[in-house]
Amino acid sequence: MEQRVGVDHARQDTGNGSREPRSSAAGTASLADLLQRARSGTGHIQNVASFAVARIAAVALYLAPVPLFIAKQGEAAYGSLNLLLVCFSYLNVFDLGIGYAVNQRFARALARGNTRREEIIQRAWPVFLGFSLATTAAIFLCARPIALFLTGNVAHVPALRLLSVAVGFLMTSALLTAVLQAYNRIDWINYSRLVIDVMRAAGLCAGAFAVNGVAIAVAFTVAGSIIKAFIDLGLATRVLGGRAALRPRFRIRDLVINLRLGFPMVASVLLGMLMTSADRVVVARQLGQQALAHYSVAADLCSRPYFLVWAVSGSVYTLYVRRRAVGRSAEDLVRVSLLSVCVVALLIYLPLALFAQQIIGLWIDPAFAQASAGTTRIWAAAGVAYLLMSIYYNHLQAFRRPLALALNSSIGAAILLAGLFTLPRAFGIEGAATSVLLGFSTQAFLLWLLSRRLSAQTIG
Repeated sequence: MEQRVGVDHARQDTGNGSREPRSSAAGTASLADLLQRARSGTGHIQNVASFAVARIAAVALYLAPVPLFIAKQGEAAYGSLNLLLVCFSYLNVFDLGIGYAVNQRFARALARGNTRREEIIQRAWPVFLGFSLATTAAIFLCARPIALFLTGNVAHVPALRLLSVAVGFLMTSALLTAVLQAYNRIDWINYSRLVIDVMRAAGLCAGAFAVNGVAIAVAFTVAGSIIKAFIDLGLATRVLGGRAALRPRFRIRDLVINLRLGFPMVASVLLGMLMTSADRVVVARQLGQQALAHYSVAADLCSRPYFLVWAVSGSVYTLYVRRRAVGRSAEDLVRVSLLSVCVVALLIYLPLALFAQQIIGLWIDPAFAQASAGTTRIWAAAGVAYLLMSIYYNHLQAFRRPLALALNSSIGAAILLAGLFTLPRAFGIEGAATSVLLGFSTQAFLLWLLSRRLSAQTIG
């Protein structure tokens, strides 16, 4: 367990490295108060601005090469590549949730002034190394059945084996990112992630003109994960003041603590993976790769604006954890995040719903737009539901309720799967999108109820 040393009850961390007196009404700080503190400290501004800059760049890097890849390699190839890249995005889940546990424990130790906090990181390294080697071997050896399950095509086996190489580097980045997040250096994390986006875009451009375009695009993405891991190592070394805190040490007790916190979270993340990939697998298997391309463009177009909300909620996540560590309310932080969802819904998702066919027609071509427009409209609503869900999900992570989050994810996944078994057969790719909408909406509602209950207990 984390050692509590020198907890300062008279002062609070503002999240940007400065400290200020705690007011008697700190637990119910107003929205205006939070915004004023954000304006007065550079930390929040840097975090939010970096997320916005990095994600705008990422969206541009996504939008530009996709039409080129589809034109040169075909819609079926893009559908297969999309599935492989979805898998890539979640490879670091195989740390069994220890990244989440390390972030929670290390951030709380920082808030409480624990002088032995570096041991939390040191004792996590051997586990990360062991899990990364095991996962790499499993994906490499099982590449053929995985390729058949995901795409129905053994030609993608080399691409999957390339992805297995990325596992160790992605898991290394996950642990180092947990350290940076605990120090609230969200701006560094955001710019580091941009490396993968740049390499992914370069891979799409190179793959468009290659014989095996899918494998080439995957290879560039894997190279991006390697570069990112080395960048994260340098950044973590800087905030920790040297590499001494990164020397591996092993203790059974820490492994048990990390797994106890991490296992429910990894179950939640695995179910989240199911909810963001099962629809594409079903579309590919039932409706074909061309339908998957139409579906994937709609889903990707509506998921790209997530960064506008993550820029806010991600920048205050560490504050959630720190406030919980000293028993303070975070309702004002939730309200700011909800405000960002409202802005994105009005400025992004409403136009996408109203003018889906025109937007996609200008981006790709009118025929493609006609096939994707209806799905885009449904996904616009699903995007709003997802963002609402993610806000309360982040809030409840700070309450250290991994079992409740895993149960919520189970319910959402069950509803999604029930829809996928019935709706695509009757309504095609629009039925798949409706299944996603139902799953995310249910999760958002249940997490809202739980968040209200726990917040009431905290205030009481």
